[in-house]
Amino acid sequence: MALKDDFVEMFGRLGELDAGRFQSNTSGAPFVLSENDTNVEMRCDLTCCGDSILLKLDESWDIAWLKNKRRADYAVFELKGSMLIVHIFELKRTINSKTWKNMKEQFEGAYLRIGAITGVLGKRASKIRLYSCYINDNLASISITKRAALSNQRILKSYKSWKSPKIILNYSVGNVTCTHTKIPLNKSGVGSYQL
Repeated sequence: MALKDDFVEMFGRLGELDAGRFQSNTSGAPFVLSENDTNVEMRCDLTCCGDSILLKLDESWDIAWLKNKRRADYAVFELKGSMLIVHIFELKRTINSKTWKNMKEQFEGAYLRIGAITGVLGKRASKIRLYSCYINDNLASISITKRAALSNQRILKSYKSWKSPKIILNYSVGNVTCTHTKIPLNKSGVGSYQL
């Protein structure tokens, strides 16, 4: 069986479980990632080059025995050659020390759910990449951060973590390092990105 056929069959099994949870894209049309955060609708149009599946990680993906109940907003499963690449997206209106800490926990919860999904489907992700879509970046504001960091090590740690192109996800069995891409949205909450 060709890898592309295997990809379609794999997510066909997922569709049999619940067809309303995902969208497939083999036509090249962009996926629309949207989220409402404190009465602001955010939207990111996402263009994928390869065959891909978009999965909204809503409360229906909760796993009762997981301690981490948080999860990111979306996951995109992209088939690129022989590799299955998973892209995890979280949309936030404003990035600050507190929201960044929450986002990392959401990425960790999404990572665990992706492992469960790919395990059930009999596949393993070759790479997992993380993406933050946001309107306001208060954490990177130098004047605020420098003053606050002098008296608050937590904010300094958040600042350094946010500026890094990699995120370390912490688990009881060890740490996982993933690439992290920031996608700024305009003041209206709209943006686009190409994988």
